[in-house]
Amino acid sequence: MHALILPMLLLSLGGADSSASDSSTLIRVGRMHGGLSPKSIAWNGHGLFFAQNMMYRHTVAVFNDEFQRCGTITDHVALDSLGFCDRTGGHRGAPVECVFTADGRYAFVSNYAMEGDGFSNPGCDGCHGSDLDGSFVYRINTSTLRVEAAYPTGSVPKFLALTPDERHLLVSNWSSGDVSIIDLVDPGCSERIPVGRFPRGLAIDPGGRFAYVAIMGGSSIQRIDLLTRSVEHFATVGRGPRHLCLDSTGNTLYASLNHEGAIVKVDVATKEVSRLHVGGSPRSMVFGRDERSLYVVHYSAARISKVSLDDFTLADAAVTDSKPIGITYDARNNRVWVACYSGSILVFEDRDDARAANATRVSCVDVDSCAVLAEIQGITMHQRNVAIAPRTAHARTPAVHAQRYLVVTGAFRDPANAQRQAERLRRLGFDASIRETGTGRALLQVVAGTFAAEEEAMACKRKLAAKAIDGWVKRP
Repeated sequence: MHALILPMLLLSLGGADSSASDSSTLIRVGRMHGGLSPKSIAWNGHGLFFAQNMMYRHTVAVFNDEFQRCGTITDHVALDSLGFCDRTGGHRGAPVECVFTADGRYAFVSNYAMEGDGFSNPGCDGCHGSDLDGSFVYRINTSTLRVEAAYPTGSVPKFLALTPDERHLLVSNWSSGDVSIIDLVDPGCSERIPVGRFPRGLAIDPGGRFAYVAIMGGSSIQRIDLLTRSVEHFATVGRGPRHLCLDSTGNTLYASLNHEGAIVKVDVATKEVSRLHVGGSPRSMVFGRDERSLYVVHYSAARISKVSLDDFTLADAAVTDSKPIGITYDARNNRVWVACYSGSILVFEDRDDARAANATRVSCVDVDSCAVLAEIQGITMHQRNVAIAPRTAHARTPAVHAQRYLVVTGAFRDPANAQRQAERLRRLGFDASIRETGTGRALLQVVAGTFAAEEEAMACKRKLAAKAIDGWVKRP
């Protein structure tokens, strides 16, 4: 990611063509925060939204389409009461992703790792191996908001997908490098299929014959034949494929390339790959109305983009809070919900009426994002006016520059050790990150938090000490 930050990019949407019927504009209409650290967001098709808060909150937050929080589901369960008699004493997971049944009555939620008796060797983002603890997927009743069942998976389960007949649930297991195929009628017939290092995204074709798996640890998409359970290399698409979207015909597959700042389109029949540069670490994606558009969140650039699938070009963009990572589409209201890891959920309407012409957006973005947004607003969107203004004393300073104090808990040469320390801190509720020291010794510092004020950093240090963890405050 570029370290340079460009001046304010002032995007004025009041150009002469702003009311054109073939244009649309993403307008923010809602923002929820408080008690949230959402990794993902999912719509059940019937007015409910589940936000998965992982190990930072150990909850699933439930909202309705009026932006009201209508429930909170804890990840604490008694596995023995769910049929796992050898798992006693109570456990908790860490909600990652969610998929709903077509009728919206049930949600399946993956848990990054389990805590409690019998779980002593969890996986992590940098871990890979067959000796790591497995985890569980919960089945949640959306009427009662209760966990009703649990299904074993491999280590660090991430994305989930249901087969069209809803007989099987597929789960990508990040650390164990396989995909769980869970038989929801007869769980004893479930199995795991090795696919490669660090699988993430999943998509199943409309006929239920093939499943596509994004191998984020490499550059490929693998394909599982669900009839024969065989695996084949499907396509090489570029570094770090993360999320997959397969259209309803099964003919075109889209993948986000987190490491390359691109979206790729793959013709399933010919395996021809087309590439669109979008910048800003694209992560999760979702189809819009009639599958004519694809909405993408950009983790490092704090924005959402809209890709027109008619001509595979960028059509619009809007600013989000920092670290947007999850996304879902409310087809009933033509709204896009964005989960920001930094602690909020934003809702955008994709408007094509006159109200959109009055909106003005202000953003401060990295080099790639600035160029992309300038192209979107200045060229693609009917030559609307774009002005790049110099930063003044009154310009808003990006939050990243206001964070002047780091609370460091250690420096490591081994990336795996740094990752384990960071995961430990996150489980304890700290906003942990890993940064290079820049000293030439190739050390990785694990930071428990970054703060604008020294007293906030000292408070974090005291919290660490209360948990028997050493930390020190430094200026970046």
